[in-house]
Amino acid sequence: GTPLGSGTVDPVFGANFYRPSLGVQGLDAFASIRQRLSGGTNKWGYRFGNETQVSAGATYLLRDRLRLTPRFTGYRIGKDHWLGNPVPERGARFVHFEPELAWQFASQFALGAFYRVPVWMDLDGAQMVAGGTFGIATSMDLGALGSRLWSRGGPERSTPAKGER
Repeated sequence: GTPLGSGTVDPVFGANFYRPSLGVQGLDAFASIRQRLSGGTNKWGYRFGNETQVSAGATYLLRDRLRLTPRFTGYRIGKDHWLGNPVPERGARFVHFEPELAWQFASQFALGAFYRVPVWMDLDGAQMVAGGTFGIATSMDLGALGSRLWSRGGPERSTPAKGER
């Protein structure tokens, strides 16, 4: 995404697909697409390129609260522009493989560690690229929160709310 303090606001659009139970107990599939559009030129005359990200993978429950999530993510980052001219060392297309091991420590929260490995790259100009990146991530499952909200009066509730018959 755009670095903090760049002087623009970039709209981000996306969609997610999730398919539980792929015929094997504890194996789920997912895919997503995200598009970030440049919010314009900042006060220094710099405009960041648009970015598209596509990701697909699977989640496998290893133990009660431990899951393995291998995923492939592809990126296309458009050229940046400075004073209306393309910046030669900016812009890229690449694919990463990213296995993640996560532990669900509460009903809605998980902590994970991942290693991002470049699989394929097509870079515009000379750019510094890491051979791999280690990271730590947290996640929150809003599905449980959403189902609680729906059960208090949403259209799909199956039991009457308090005080109803």
